[in-house]
Amino acid sequence: MSETRPIIAIQVYSVHQQIESNFSGAIRHLADIGFENVELYWHEGQPDAAATERILKQAAVRVVSLHVNLAMLRSGLGEVIRFCSILNIKNVILPWIAPSERATIADWQRLAAECNEIGRKLKAAEIRFGYHSHDFEFLAVESQMPMKIMLDATNPEWVSWQPDTFWIKFAGQDVLKWLAQYGGRIGSVHLKDFKSRRMVEVGTGEMPWPAIFAALSRTPAQFWILEQEEFLHPEPWDELSGGLAFIKSAITRTGSHELT
Repeated sequence: MSETRPIIAIQVYSVHQQIESNFSGAIRHLADIGFENVELYWHEGQPDAAATERILKQAAVRVVSLHVNLAMLRSGLGEVIRFCSILNIKNVILPWIAPSERATIADWQRLAAECNEIGRKLKAAEIRFGYHSHDFEFLAVESQMPMKIMLDATNPEWVSWQPDTFWIKFAGQDVLKWLAQYGGRIGSVHLKDFKSRRMVEVGTGEMPWPAIFAALSRTPAQFWILEQEEFLHPEPWDELSGGLAFIKSAITRTGSHELT
């Protein structure tokens, strides 16, 4: 079991429409329903670092991680590092790969090499780099599994793994098997629930949460990040609040961790 208490956060893409139309209002609303920590994502139109810092401070919310697309990591890594320095962000995650970048095994091998280089540069700036997986990494390309290439060909000192519970199951894989095999690579995790191949409020679907929480407690995962991209109701806040309450109460019942 990890001796480091995991920190619960939310990936703000869960409310991306609100974030992109009224960033400060969305952050305040997330704070009001109980989130003290957030994972941001890099997007056009976001407030600059100073404004973001002010908004987060006013809401008493801390940013613990930042998703940054591959194009920005390639062309603007210095800007990303400056943004992280101002906001004291110590974790940067590559969230997605376009189909044109991942058509062949050679593409995946090049991507792994590029992630090593990005991770090396970020480590020099005292920022940990990670790779967020979806379903396509678990689907065979040329009879090989891209996820294994990414985990086996990247240096653990430079590249961590951010698994996503929903997408692993969506791809037909066993979440617990992957957590057991590559748990040592996990720096953070996205907690999403699954029901009839759709995302649902965490705690209301088919995921084996007690076993997942127990498995995660044996990994170095520092941040347990709730994300939900599909909602039963037009307003997402009640379902997000319910998911947060479930994570806290479920882990308290199992005694795995005292959570913040």
